[in-house]
Amino acid sequence: MKRTSKMMIPIMGVILFALITSVLYFRSDTFYRLFGYGQPVQKSSVHTLTSGERTSPGQSINLYYVSTNDLLGREVADNTQKAMDYAKIHYKVIKLEAIGSIKADPYNGIILSGENQALFPRTALENFVKGGGRLIAANRFYVTKDWFSLFGMTAVNGFTDVTGFHFNKTLFPGYPNIPASSRLFNHSSLAVKLNPDTTEPLVTAENLPVLWTNRFGRGKVLFWNTSALNDKTSRGLFDQALGKVFPAFVSGQLGAQTMYIDDFPAPAPDTTTDKITGYPITVRNFYQNVWWPAMKKIAADNHIKFTTVAIGIYQKIMGPPFPDLSNSDRNFYIYFGWENLSMGGELGIHGFNHQPLLLAGDPTDKTLGYSSWHNESDMVQSLVQLQKLVHQYFPENQINVYVPPSDMLNATGLDAISKAAPTVKTVASSYLGSTSEGSYVTEFGYDRQHPNIFLYPRVTSGYSLSVDDWFSLADAVANFGVVSHFVHPDDVLDPQRSGNQKWSQLSREYDGIITKVRTSYPQITSVTQSEATRMMKDYFKGDIITTYENHAIHIAFKGIPAQSSVIVHVEEGKKLDVGRFSFGRVIKLGSQLYDVELSKPQATLPIREG
Repeated sequence: MKRTSKMMIPIMGVILFALITSVLYFRSDTFYRLFGYGQPVQKSSVHTLTSGERTSPGQSINLYYVSTNDLLGREVADNTQKAMDYAKIHYKVIKLEAIGSIKADPYNGIILSGENQALFPRTALENFVKGGGRLIAANRFYVTKDWFSLFGMTAVNGFTDVTGFHFNKTLFPGYPNIPASSRLFNHSSLAVKLNPDTTEPLVTAENLPVLWTNRFGRGKVLFWNTSALNDKTSRGLFDQALGKVFPAFVSGQLGAQTMYIDDFPAPAPDTTTDKITGYPITVRNFYQNVWWPAMKKIAADNHIKFTTVAIGIYQKIMGPPFPDLSNSDRNFYIYFGWENLSMGGELGIHGFNHQPLLLAGDPTDKTLGYSSWHNESDMVQSLVQLQKLVHQYFPENQINVYVPPSDMLNATGLDAISKAAPTVKTVASSYLGSTSEGSYVTEFGYDRQHPNIFLYPRVTSGYSLSVDDWFSLADAVANFGVVSHFVHPDDVLDPQRSGNQKWSQLSREYDGIITKVRTSYPQITSVTQSEATRMMKDYFKGDIITTYENHAIHIAFKGIPAQSSVIVHVEEGKKLDVGRFSFGRVIKLGSQLYDVELSKPQATLPIREG
């Protein structure tokens, strides 16, 4: 018996050694490199719908844009025309003298921008609207008494400055009322009184009407009593307000939601804190055992795909030799990368050392404490080293996305990306904000200097959103169906970014953001950044052809992504049938407001009474 026991000791030792070795191996970077953490989920394909060349009955909406050559007129024209371009709303820029030749018709509209009202042909505009045309004043301008009847005014007492935004009527789901304490909108407006018999106030600021419609003869006027339509956060409002003056109105929706996690995967400290959870825990353990399980559950519950962008190190190594990190045992790093890839997510890059690609002398936010690069060559070498690290651990993942640290970038940095990372197809920075401190604020579309790079900026950020943030999010959706949002894992560690809230509260608020987007905007689908870029390229290249009859709307997609849709407004007393049909699906979003998703390239929507 003793002999048997003695024999069991080495056997048990061998078994224990094998078990420990297996556990260590399965947790090692070698195992993940060879086998991965499950198989990455196949990304959904992006395909387009293209109708034939047959002519649909009815007539198109014809919008004519005319602007006076003053600063506000040019700014408002540039901004609102970009809004219509994004939404596939067709328009034609004309000269002032052409106004008199436009036929008065319910499907013809004239858009005015500029402050020099003396240049606008009042009589021609009155005749146009009186005969049934639609007139849109895209900014306030000084109005004399002879204009009062056309615009629905009874008195004007000069100009006044007001703030805030209060909706008397819903223009589009999700817009919050903006308090006067907010500086999101500063309106220079006419101190005006309206004719209650002909006007319908849609939006006010400090009880002053800033948007209304006015019935005049057989036509209708939409008047923006503000100077704020030169701001990006008004684009969706402008598009959707057009639906308030025409018998019916259609605009495009890309239908893409991108949800980013920046600085992820990245090195995580072993420091202990109790500020995150209320009890002591290392940051590393918090990420792995608390934060990431919660993020995964939120993603699974809401069908979210994360696009993450990796960091190599957080040390300020600004020149060669850059350390080779690919031989390190980075279990923590690759665990998160493989987990996200296995959920159908995407992995891009954020920077070797989280230092923006800026040179000395470039504008920068000095409070962030970043260092400058010496030259483009050093930038290139750092990006090459980061890609080597990512490819070592994730050999099947192609790097298609770059996000600038703190959304800061310059032309030299973009050159470096193009040279060092030729597979990068998308650069995602900021959509809103100022460029004065190095922020790379862009539109959506191809970069002019690097046509291989598509710019797809992010709109909002954080685990919780302020009222102003919610407005910006809603406006990007109202403009053309885009949600682009990002967070950082360490936002929860920063008192300012977290609002001094614990993770339990932040996770609920983050889940609330995603849930509200899903319920308010059923036309929006969560996709990776590469999928969103492919969708937007096709969307920009394609077209939406719409014709209108008294009792029907005819829609044709020309190379538009199948995931995209259209927003349809109908006038008071009218409605669309909702549900699933042979052409696709119609969803009611609000009063006289619908989203139409097509499964076939063409659709006819009957307009019903009611």
